[in-house]
Amino acid sequence: GKQAVTKRNVFVAWWKVAITEKADRLLARLATKRHAHYLKARVLAAWYRSVHGSRAERFVERANQRLKVVTSEIITRYEGELDKLKAHIRALDAQLADGRRRRAALEDELRRTL
Repeated sequence: GKQAVTKRNVFVAWWKVAITEKADRLLARLATKRHAHYLKARVLAAWYRSVHGSRAERFVERANQRLKVVTSEIITRYEGELDKLKAHIRALDAQLADGRRRRAALEDELRRTL
């Protein structure tokens, strides 16, 4: 039940409240320090990313550079192949034209002989 109001009981009640408030103040101070540290870390990280760029951005940039190099190598290689094939086609066209000319000449000679 109820306790009598004595100096000791008042002191004990005050002491319990004081201890609880002290613990609350310590937790609040600790939370404030951790939050300040967290904010400083976020600000520093944001500054670092803005100055140096994020890892993902650097990775994408390097990948794009590699892609450009490989693409240019492939294009150069296939342009060379294309030039070779065009020259080969020109040579085959010339052979066809020569073959047609010879055939026409042989047909004329055959008509004359018959």
